[in-house]
Amino acid sequence: MRKKLLVILLLLVVLIVLVVTRCGGKKDQQNDPADGQGFAQQSGKAEQPTELKLGVVTETESGAMQLEVEQNGEKTVYVFSDITINDWYVPAVNYVVTNGLMSGTDVGGGLSLFRPNYGMTRAQLAMILYRFAGGEPVAAPRHTYGDVSSGEWYYDCVNWADTNGYIKPESTDSFGVEAYCSCEEVLAVLHRLAGSPESNASLEDYPYAPKVSETNLSAVRWAWEKGLIAEDECVWYPTQAVSRAQIALLLMRYDQLIGASGEAA
Repeated sequence: MRKKLLVILLLLVVLIVLVVTRCGGKKDQQNDPADGQGFAQQSGKAEQPTELKLGVVTETESGAMQLEVEQNGEKTVYVFSDITINDWYVPAVNYVVTNGLMSGTDVGGGLSLFRPNYGMTRAQLAMILYRFAGGEPVAAPRHTYGDVSSGEWYYDCVNWADTNGYIKPESTDSFGVEAYCSCEEVLAVLHRLAGSPESNASLEDYPYAPKVSETNLSAVRWAWEKGLIAEDECVWYPTQAVSRAQIALLLMRYDQLIGASGEAA
């Protein structure tokens, strides 16, 4: 009798262990950060980052960044004397130079200056966005601005950005070609380029959320949600002038996380 009772108890224990294992052993695959994907799930498939076109980065004897780019079978070597190999923006500079979006200034002796900490004007942003999105000259400008002159290097780029609504003018009379771009302004431009997607993301962990203007709040929410901005490398203060290095990083992340540059127009 005792042996039968022990056998029954043992079987009950085994049965309980099996039930608990089957019910509680499955992890939630829908949004588990441990799966290493980190992208929103759509139709059961995770978005995968775009593979970027990059050049080969090496370090010169003086510690500067050397970048070798190959296009159409020809190799071009850039040596940026104002960038060291360990600077956080090296991958971003690699991306924008390799893809012909930005370049440095030749200072002779085989050296160039990228000027990573310089600000960027609205005209310069229009030109870079024009290249990034594969823009084309518009048949006729939507508006006429006193500071946008025919024949200037930025003319086609500004008119394209204005006609498509990517960059808003400063006023009805001035586009603001010489004004420097702020961080939230650039995020708003990229948000429009992406089609102004809805975003209700929380900015609780974004340290400068109270400084974001109501006008650009949706764009900043979207950028924070997508991972375009993070506090890992630099400070993304909404009203502060954004640097060339930061622009390069934003373009690289946009291309990688949202889509190929040629598909963004």
